[in-house]
Amino acid sequence: MTATAIEEASRLLRIASADFAACVALIEAPGVRFANAAFHGQQAIEKALKAVLTARGENFGRTHNLVALAGQLSEVGEVLPDTGDLLSLVNPYAVTLRYDDLDDELLSAHSLRNVVATMIEWDNGRLVAIREMKSN
Repeated sequence: MTATAIEEASRLLRIASADFAACVALIEAPGVRFANAAFHGQQAIEKALKAVLTARGENFGRTHNLVALAGQLSEVGEVLPDTGDLLSLVNPYAVTLRYDDLDDELLSAHSLRNVVATMIEWDNGRLVAIREMKSN
C-alpha cells in the first residue's frame, strides 16, 4: 500500500462527507425533491465504499452499485455495518430516480441519514486502521 492510495482514499472520504452534508441540507430544505437529497446520500455511500477499496489497493471499475461495492469489500475480508436492505434501497437514486419526475421515497429521510452516517463513520474507522497497519 502506498501513501498515494491512502491519500486518495482520504480525498474520497472528504468528498463523501461533503456529499452527506449536501444530503442533510437538501432533506431539510423546503421545496426540494427527496430524490435530490437521496442522490447525494447515495454518492456519499459510494465514495465511502470506494475509499476503503482504494486504501486496500483494490480495483472496483466504473460502478454506482452500492450492493456490488459492499460485496467486493466483503470478499476481501471487510466486515461492513449491518445496514439491512438499505443499500439496495439507496441504489436507484444514483441514476434511475434522479431522472424521474416522480418523488417516490424508497426509504425515509431518517433512514437515509442514518445509513449514510453509519457508512461514513465505518469508513473513517477503517481508514484509520488501514493507515496505522501500513505505517507499522
